[in-house]
Amino acid sequence: MKSDDENLLFADDLGKVDALNAKFYGDFPYPWPPMVFESVADASLFRQMLAQDVGDWSNEFLPGKGMRIWVAGCGTNQAVFTALKFPNATVVGSDLSAPSLELAERSAKNLGLQNLTLRRESLNEVAYDQEFDYVICTGVIHHNADPAAPLAKLATALKRTGILELMVYNRYHRTVTTAFQNAIRILTRGSTDFRAQFPIAKGVISALGGDGLMATSLKESMEWPDAAFADMWLQPVEHSYTVESLNELLTLCDFVLVGPCVNQFDMVRYAYLWNINFERDAEIARAYESLEDKERWQITNLFLLEKSPMLWIYAQRSDSPRLRKSEHQLADEFLAMRWARIRSECRSFVRDSTGAYQQQPSTRPFPAVAALRDEAKVVYEALNAQRPMKDTMRKLGISPSFHLATKLRLELTTSAFPYLRALT
Repeated sequence: MKSDDENLLFADDLGKVDALNAKFYGDFPYPWPPMVFESVADASLFRQMLAQDVGDWSNEFLPGKGMRIWVAGCGTNQAVFTALKFPNATVVGSDLSAPSLELAERSAKNLGLQNLTLRRESLNEVAYDQEFDYVICTGVIHHNADPAAPLAKLATALKRTGILELMVYNRYHRTVTTAFQNAIRILTRGSTDFRAQFPIAKGVISALGGDGLMATSLKESMEWPDAAFADMWLQPVEHSYTVESLNELLTLCDFVLVGPCVNQFDMVRYAYLWNINFERDAEIARAYESLEDKERWQITNLFLLEKSPMLWIYAQRSDSPRLRKSEHQLADEFLAMRWARIRSECRSFVRDSTGAYQQQPSTRPFPAVAALRDEAKVVYEALNAQRPMKDTMRKLGISPSFHLATKLRLELTTSAFPYLRALT
């Protein structure tokens, strides 16, 4: 019996849901075209940052030449962004939506990308077998009839040494959206005419009025681009997860949860830390920090609810030769290692009034040091590349607690915050 705590009215058959998603994202190609694409001069930078994300400080497992990347469910621009970030890699972008792929192809040609191939195909039907070093699948499998089916395909497509970047919806982020989606399904008698539902949804929002949770959340989206509004409020199938149920899904498909992936959405709201700082109560802090990663992250998910981080993670195959490192181990290694500041340049391609992207005549320094905050800024400015990180912190009088070391590792050495590279 289906419950209404998830939007699963149409989640009966893989093929039927594929057809629904192809229609939905054909009507509303997602996301909308960005104003700017960027490219960093250091072509190997994000390969090294990806390795650092999972604690592979010497970059032992990702190939320097011939790296292959699959953006599984690429939408209108994710594969384009990826091809720009990894210019030495071969990138494949897959999607069900022909209009989305057409927009991606147009951007790729405009930018002169030679390392990107786009394919219209279902994640449920591909036959890739250990072809990719890095698979990106964010915001996709939770829109399937059975998310385990495409996730198993991702496992087969990934090399044993590869890395999966995955995002599924956080259950505690989706209460309002799921309620609205189910209500629209009932109001429109199970219709799949998404264009006809669009004005109905906007009319409902106007009619609701008031200051309740749903009314407030909905009103904020009235001025969004059509694709963003539709993806949030009208998506036909939507599963969601907790840390615990996501880990169960990964295990079922022979994946191991490696750790959090800092993403642009959590960065905006400073919600990318999967650990709670219980510094006001030392006993609780000790009990919390003594737990295994997955238990600690589940507690964070439960305590913070809608304010918890997105379930945007890295995973690897269960038969991977790469050792999965705990956050405690990563924190200790971060403190014990020497680090060098990253210095490169970034060029921008800005969309003009015709929709074409024009390369700007000048570059800017990369990364943007001015964006550093709090302890990360202090540590970065005082960094001594000849000494371990813990010596820099000791000289500054900063206690290298587990919580702070984890925070600094994320804010200085990862793909989201590419400020330091490991010296090994």
